[in-house]
Amino acid sequence: MSKDSEEVVLKNQFDRAKQLKDEGKFDEALPLLLETIETVPTHVRALMQLVEIHQDCQEWDRVATYCQRVVEIQPQRIGVYLKLAKALQKQGDTVGAIATYQKAIALKPDQPPNIYTNFGNLLSQEDRVDEAVDAYRQSLKRKSEQPQLHMKLGALLTKRGQFGVAAEYYQQALMLKPEWGEYIQMQLANVRMQQGQLDEAISHYQTAIRINPNLAEAYQALGDIFQQQGASEEALENYQQSDRLKPNNPEVRKAIEAATPKPAAKTASEPNILEEFTTLPNNVPSADLATKGSSQASGKMFQDKFKKMGKFKIREKPKIVDQKQLEGKEIFPSVDIQWNRSSIIVFSLFLGIPYIGGLIAAFSSGVKAFMIAMTVGPILLLGFVGLLYFASRSSQ
Repeated sequence: MSKDSEEVVLKNQFDRAKQLKDEGKFDEALPLLLETIETVPTHVRALMQLVEIHQDCQEWDRVATYCQRVVEIQPQRIGVYLKLAKALQKQGDTVGAIATYQKAIALKPDQPPNIYTNFGNLLSQEDRVDEAVDAYRQSLKRKSEQPQLHMKLGALLTKRGQFGVAAEYYQQALMLKPEWGEYIQMQLANVRMQQGQLDEAISHYQTAIRINPNLAEAYQALGDIFQQQGASEEALENYQQSDRLKPNNPEVRKAIEAATPKPAAKTASEPNILEEFTTLPNNVPSADLATKGSSQASGKMFQDKFKKMGKFKIREKPKIVDQKQLEGKEIFPSVDIQWNRSSIIVFSLFLGIPYIGGLIAAFSSGVKAFMIAMTVGPILLLGFVGLLYFASRSSQ
């Protein structure tokens, strides 16, 4: 067969395989394509058809194999590098995928934003923070309204210690995607915590809670801040709320125990009120021995009551008077007045003169008042004088 005839047959074979592939008849297309590349190993078009078939079937190892054969033949085919990078990534070969992206970008830096985004994701997985930041920024240059990239940049810059710039990216993400407010407020709070700006962190956590009151993590973080500030009561309230929303968190349970006030320990010098009131000293005066029986009964009654009351602190004990200090003295002193006839006359005049003045005043005020005064007054006066006289005779 002539060369021209072979080329015609090969072309017809390839066209038939491509048609079958486009119709989704992969099983019929594959043998024709394999025969084509066996006849012409450098048949790039047949190789690319095989790449597409295996790509649709998610057979990534074969995709990578045929892509590598293509780039060996045509090293400038940027699209094949991108397909190869994706295939390597799907197989878990992150390092190989990064290297392939770098080749494609070196050949053509003006790549679409999604290429830089995928490249940045791979770099971030390998913890190549600086390169990932550059890749994400290149993607944002081509398409600025990507809130997910602002969030990723915020996280990477926080990891790099650039908290101020990270907060700016988070704020931009919040403007582009307000419905992510709950999550973004939490990230902003974490950034402020890293900066030591505790009041701002509290504000962001509280905003997140207003958006979603069921954020146990926000309550736990607030508890940590208040505990750090010495506000144990507020810390305990937030820890308890976090525990209610997400029980059995060992960290929160431990924090609750640490923030709970401990009861004051009893000191050894604290007196027993029962002993204070039931133990009698040896130097009690004997003046009240007549009431000993009743006192003992009363003491027993108070002893029973104080047993129920428990103990409390007595700052100063009652002062006990020595019996010697009471000898020759009356406990309740009395007034000894000596009454005689002279003292009675003087005392009567002392009362009589005002009485006479009262009669004069009563007379001037009216007849009825005068009659009452004249009747009652002498009776009271004579009765009082008689009592005084009786007292004076009994005292003699």
